[in-house]
Amino acid sequence: MLAEMAEMMSRTGRAPVNMDGEYAYSKVLMQLLGFIFLLWNHSLFILGGSRWYKHPFLKTLGVIIAVNLIGGVIFARLVETGMMERFFQWMSENFEETPATTNGLMTAGCLIFASLTIFNWWLSYWLFTRSQVIRRKWLGV
Repeated sequence: MLAEMAEMMSRTGRAPVNMDGEYAYSKVLMQLLGFIFLLWNHSLFILGGSRWYKHPFLKTLGVIIAVNLIGGVIFARLVETGMMERFFQWMSENFEETPATTNGLMTAGCLIFASLTIFNWWLSYWLFTRSQVIRRKWLGV
């Protein structure tokens, strides 16, 4: 299903459409998913800023890059072992290729990333409120 959508997108250069000529997904839902994904990335940097006090941006960026590299290696192993092929076969056997299925998957993604965003914001607040803020001597004048 995903491979066919990517092939259709590369051929037409625009959003994938089904045989009836209608979009294969809700454009508003896709934009919402992108926005929530950006909020999640922002919440990661807020969490990193609450965790590390010296150079929080660089440390957070380093952790994000390391996690992405590890995730890429794991994904490559799944592809090499044929696990992804079995997953796509299972998806095509158990789910119809309809716009409703695609919208349902995007809705699930929105809910997952929104939950992770709220969790990161809560954890950042929790870390910040428990940090010890010291008063600098030169500001106490």
